[in-house]
Amino acid sequence: MTVKKITSIGLMTAFLCIVAPWAIHIGTVPITLATFGIYLVSALLDTKYAIMSVLIYLILGAVGVPVFSGFSGGAQRLVSMTGGYLLGYVPCTLAISLIISKAKRSFILYLVAMLTGTVILYIIGNAWYVWQTGTSFFAALGLCVVPFLPGDVIKLVAASVLGYELNKRLKI
Repeated sequence: MTVKKITSIGLMTAFLCIVAPWAIHIGTVPITLATFGIYLVSALLDTKYAIMSVLIYLILGAVGVPVFSGFSGGAQRLVSMTGGYLLGYVPCTLAISLIISKAKRSFILYLVAMLTGTVILYIIGNAWYVWQTGTSFFAALGLCVVPFLPGDVIKLVAASVLGYELNKRLKI
């Protein structure tokens, strides 16, 4: 691993730690910039480095660094009723990064990649929420997914544009 790769992982982890804690609490699941950060990390780093960055972010949060929504941290957040969304960042990152690595020159595939990652994140987070709370699947969708669709569409489009343009200019 080169110094450039280590630096890139560190910078993208720092980026996640800066954007992810900002939250607007509208109910059980807050609106955050975490997914926007995950999208960009996934778009800009090679798959294994993107996953490393996200894992480091999760480890920092798990040991108590306040990098999760609302400037919170601690292992209890990973096993809380919304912990599935945090844990879902890894497969979300994997899907996005793998798709983008195959099609760096296709903007449409950036959108497809981020939409795919978001669906994976929703499935894992929603299933975890249902398991933790005993809520029905459709009630959980109404609480944990539907209110976030407009914002997540905006975030994935913005991250697709930014990731696509930065990948054309940078060689991270």
